[in-house]
Amino acid sequence: MAATAWPGAAAKTEWERDMTFYIKQGNTAPALLRQMLDDTGAPVNLTGATVDFSLAKVAGPVVLSRVAAAVWSGPVTLADGTTITVTPVDGWMRFVWPSGGIVDAGDYHAEFNATWPGGALETVPNSGYELVHVGKKLA
Repeated sequence: MAATAWPGAAAKTEWERDMTFYIKQGNTAPALLRQMLDDTGAPVNLTGATVDFSLAKVAGPVVLSRVAAAVWSGPVTLADGTTITVTPVDGWMRFVWPSGGIVDAGDYHAEFNATWPGGALETVPNSGYELVHVGKKLA
């Protein structure tokens, strides 16, 4: 099964993207995918990097702190329905939600960290945060 990127993920530069990811309480799919781009909009080669993910409730506590994520290799289905196959050279990172998903509905700030060979750390996005909206389940 192809992982799904949120709307406009590959079609727009980092600062133009709709940076909101939607998921319901307790859900563990879909995985959250993010493409790391440089200041010209070109993909950043993540070969040799490790990545992690952090999530904090807006104006609230950190819920997930530097939890292991992955440099993604495999199929990605874009918002327009096109499926592409990516490798670390294409700069995609993937976070799989923990068992039980996120319990509390609401808005969260999210970010990925890439740790480069040699130990340098880079946070994405490097200004502001991505927004994750956890919708309330009816049952």
